[in-house]
Amino acid sequence: MSSRWDIAAVTAENLKLELTPTEAVITLLQEDNTVPFIVRYRREKTGDLNENDIRKIEREHRRLRGVMVKQESMIKSLRTSDSLSPAIEREIFQAKSLEELEEMPYRKKGKKSLAERAKELGLQPLGETIVKDQGSVDLAFYADASKEGLKTTEEVKTGVMHIIADTIAKDIDTRDALKKRVLDSAMWESTMSKSKQQDSSGSHNRKYEEYYKFSRPVRAIKSYQVLAMNRGEEQKVLSIKLSLPTQVEASFLSWCQQHWLKPFASKQAAELISAAVKDSNKRLLLPKQFRDIRRSETRKAEREAIDTFSCNLRNVLLTAPVRGATVLGIDPGYSHGCKLAVVDPTGDGHMGGCLDLVVTPVLIGRILYTAIVYIMRKRDTELELERIINRNRCTVVAIGNGKGSRETEELVSHVIKQERIWTKNVSFCVVDEAGASIYSVSTTAQKEMPDLDPNLRSAVSIARRLQDPMAELVKINPKHVGLGLYQHDMPSKQLDEAVDAVVEDAVSFVGVDLNACSEALLRRVAGMSDKRAKAVIEHRNANGSFVNRFQLKSVKSIGEKTFQQCAGFLRIHQPAAAIAESQSSSSREDSQIDFKPDVGKGRKRKGCSVAGAFSKRKKIISEFEPFDATNIHPESYEATRKLLDLVGATTKELGKQSLQKRLSSCVEHNETGIYGILE
Repeated sequence: MSSRWDIAAVTAENLKLELTPTEAVITLLQEDNTVPFIVRYRREKTGDLNENDIRKIEREHRRLRGVMVKQESMIKSLRTSDSLSPAIEREIFQAKSLEELEEMPYRKKGKKSLAERAKELGLQPLGETIVKDQGSVDLAFYADASKEGLKTTEEVKTGVMHIIADTIAKDIDTRDALKKRVLDSAMWESTMSKSKQQDSSGSHNRKYEEYYKFSRPVRAIKSYQVLAMNRGEEQKVLSIKLSLPTQVEASFLSWCQQHWLKPFASKQAAELISAAVKDSNKRLLLPKQFRDIRRSETRKAEREAIDTFSCNLRNVLLTAPVRGATVLGIDPGYSHGCKLAVVDPTGDGHMGGCLDLVVTPVLIGRILYTAIVYIMRKRDTELELERIINRNRCTVVAIGNGKGSRETEELVSHVIKQERIWTKNVSFCVVDEAGASIYSVSTTAQKEMPDLDPNLRSAVSIARRLQDPMAELVKINPKHVGLGLYQHDMPSKQLDEAVDAVVEDAVSFVGVDLNACSEALLRRVAGMSDKRAKAVIEHRNANGSFVNRFQLKSVKSIGEKTFQQCAGFLRIHQPAAAIAESQSSSSREDSQIDFKPDVGKGRKRKGCSVAGAFSKRKKIISEFEPFDATNIHPESYEATRKLLDLVGATTKELGKQSLQKRLSSCVEHNETGIYGILE
């Protein structure tokens, strides 16, 4: 078998990264490790690669794997048809993209080309002879009145010309010579489509006015322009074509004449080859180059659009939450009124950084009150807003940015200025409500708020977006969050993969409270899935709060690999543990009912009695692990305890400045044993 390129080496070369860490990342990915897990807990193997580098390696590795699968498919097809030769196999295995494989003449096609039809008539040897020897031949000798396509000398001549044109189009040097000229000089042109010009109504889509007479060099065109014109063409408003300046095309034809015609060529051969050069350029070479450029520019623009969308989404997901505030959410509206919902505080805490490791639990805001008011009834609405704010002790008003937002903002501002409310510290802000209406009728919203009118659910969502943007936005399809211009035009698979990666990275970066998170948020944690998240929530509802991370292993569908990937991103805090421990102690007599041993139905585990299983289970439930409130992974607990012992600290100092100073001092003075533990 012909040698194939090394996937790790090609990945590193394409991404301009070092080979060793790239190989390490690929190995980790092949072992079913998630990117967030690799980024945070396998840095010693990946070197200085950041999250974006590892995502790029994952994407490029997946692309190259697709190329390999296509190569194997082509080889198998050619071997079946007995058309595979060592040279063809070598060329296929050297291709590093699907585009290269698509360009090859060996791939299986549907409709036969003009050259293939001529070859079936037996004209291939004649065409090859003319290209090689370029002498005079008797075309009439090949004419056959009984065969379609060979009835006259002219038909024979046309068939030979198609074969020569096909040979020219497949020549690598010729394709490269044209490609260079096209990339340097091709023009991208857009005009109003004929159907739009013939529209008797005379209505024009002003959105695309700047593209009705658009012409720009391909090398200077912007990604957003490519996407805009593609959308206009899809809507049959625009007509797009690529062209090559006349002098550039003439230069290429002149090059072809010199490249393909020999000085001693006969007049007949010169005429045939010259005609074939022009035919190949017009019918095969230029259209193919133009298609490749459009595809390349479109994919580049799509990649930029997806990257921009992903960056915007990450920034929104990582927006700082408003903690400890009772929020009045308002979904503005005219005819159907403004929907109001009061949501209680989500907890008084913050998400910690590297040193601030202990995090207060975050609870989903409970709905305290809902109502509908009307902007047109200004006085009544102001009195109702005052009453709601005072009655529920609201400190923040979140106003959606939809229709009626400006008028609602003026009303709320006026109410606050009147100073008839319970505190002077009430403030308001405008919240992006994109996707709130779609969420309000979703299955997730129906499950969370089954008895609430869908119109009021959107107001609840607006309030919760302010309290905890990430926890609320993960419930909505990111395509509907309103962060990009062309996300609905993007390839669905690529966009979904990018969005899932961003949400997973953001959720894992912040961490999730295992005893307070929703199913929608939990399924976004690295290593989790819809099925696993559902199983965890059901276990939590049935058995109460988790006391430590290791309890996850008792959940059905959470195996060792899943636990390894997700454990470091899940938090369990002391308050929840204390409550659970208290409940466990108070109901110790009933514990055999509440906590069932992990023994399969109808069978006994070897070497483990029911009493023994229950004893181990009870021991796990009654112990809280302080490291579970940090981003320290369970596999590093033992090393962390050694480190704390070495510097004379306890787990009670986790997250405190004193521990940071002590650790810094030990590292600075290179105390014995610390580097061994860190490694």
